[in-house]
Amino acid sequence: MEEEGTVALQNRAPIDLALLRRPGVFHFFGTKELTDTASLFQKLTRPKASITVRQVHGDQVCRITDDVLPSLSDGHVPGASMTGDALMTDRPDVLIMVSTADCVPVLLFDPVAGVVAAVHAGWRGTLLNICSKVVREMGFHYGTEPKNLIAGIGPSIGPCCYQVEEDVFGEVVRSYPYGHEVVVQQDNGKAMLHLGWLNRFQLEEVGLLPENIAAAGRCTFCSPDDFYSYRRDKKKVGGMLNGIMLVS
Repeated sequence: MEEEGTVALQNRAPIDLALLRRPGVFHFFGTKELTDTASLFQKLTRPKASITVRQVHGDQVCRITDDVLPSLSDGHVPGASMTGDALMTDRPDVLIMVSTADCVPVLLFDPVAGVVAAVHAGWRGTLLNICSKVVREMGFHYGTEPKNLIAGIGPSIGPCCYQVEEDVFGEVVRSYPYGHEVVVQQDNGKAMLHLGWLNRFQLEEVGLLPENIAAAGRCTFCSPDDFYSYRRDKKKVGGMLNGIMLVS
């Protein structure tokens, strides 16, 4: 499957995808240079609010409404304030973010309904079909039609480096008709998993058009100068912020 190109990394600046460069929306996928909101605000116009969540590798979706927008003077809601692995909102100038270091960041934009979502999809969340759940939640709360959604899949650990045990790849093969397309089994009883493709196929399965999905095609494990990797760095890592915002 062909991957979309990204803006060239210069001084490890944030990455964006051409497909998501549209009026009314701002997005980025982070690198080692972009790991916290302090550095974020040095690189972009300050939003009214920036919101993260305490990620738990599940499938809970946090809907950001006026009732939960921050009252803090600096406009930032720290991650401990909410628990979940995805955020969505129709509020303009509210930056929603997820943190990754091998897991798959997925950003969604509905230009018709005026809604954005940010998803953290590790293997657990992916097997819980978190991206599909987010699309359904966007439809329920905002009237989003999947055919209108634009999706960007950011850098994550690639099939070149992501070896998994049978408890993971076995469930993938058993649960999805396209399981064998994202799993390359090895002679040692393990397999290499393309987690990014698995999320892409799930998005298509729930109704997104293939031409409306772009992927960065960068492996976090393979690029130590640019990205943190939970596996490569033996869990002693930071996390890259990835975010999206409706622009008024």
